[in-house]
Amino acid sequence: MSDNTNTNDLVLDEFKAQLKEHGITIDSIDDDGLIHIQRGGSNVTVSLDNVRRNYARDSDMRHIQELVETIVEYNGVGEAMPSDWETARLDIFASLHPRDDFDFDDVLHDRVTEEVEKIYLYAGAERHTWIAARNLEDWNVTEGELIEQANANADRLLAETEIEIQEIDGHTLGCFNTSRTDLKASLLLAPSLRDRVLSDFGFPFFAVVPVRDFCYIFSEADAEYLLARLGPTVVDEYQESGYPVTTEVWRFSNEGIQAIGRYPVEDETD
Repeated sequence: MSDNTNTNDLVLDEFKAQLKEHGITIDSIDDDGLIHIQRGGSNVTVSLDNVRRNYARDSDMRHIQELVETIVEYNGVGEAMPSDWETARLDIFASLHPRDDFDFDDVLHDRVTEEVEKIYLYAGAERHTWIAARNLEDWNVTEGELIEQANANADRLLAETEIEIQEIDGHTLGCFNTSRTDLKASLLLAPSLRDRVLSDFGFPFFAVVPVRDFCYIFSEADAEYLLARLGPTVVDEYQESGYPVTTEVWRFSNEGIQAIGRYPVEDETD
């Protein structure tokens, strides 16, 4: 935790004020500084440590806003969600979220890397509502059925998505062109992605996904050249855009997704 008491108080006060705008209040702060919020039958546990460090570095309120937006989405679990499965199922997706600062509690999730979790959400009405185990009970579906539907929806969206190709000094870089920019991270999780990119990028292939609406795909053969040049773009997107995911570099292979490294964030502290 930062030693700057004024920064700590400012970040906490702003965090409380932004939560209040959404009708959310803090229930308690424990001896370790972890913030607890009871909402929708769940205990949300939040740490402000990383937000304080980021704010102390660049005095940007967006770090606080992004965390509040995450909590608003999380606290939407069970709210603004169709009560019947048939209405909900075509808008069920998996997505990616950083593991820092947040206790996922009863949200359905799986670890992707040391820095990133895969979560499941309802993405109707242009709002992401995270899915918890109790939602499966309401819909009378199993977790396996939910995952199968999320995979089918991602494959459907990928089939409707153009993969734009850029040539950089003879090296190929790909990106998703879709009207559902909020679901670009979901496309990286589509089971059919391997077959879709095989002719352009081969397999294994690499990807970076600094935020949920921005990612690049490139071949293993082009990795050394492109990785030496993508760092500033990845870090800028991660720091400046909404909904950050990670500065890790991912390799997609028969072993799944593996983080082979990460771009350091400026003034990053351990």
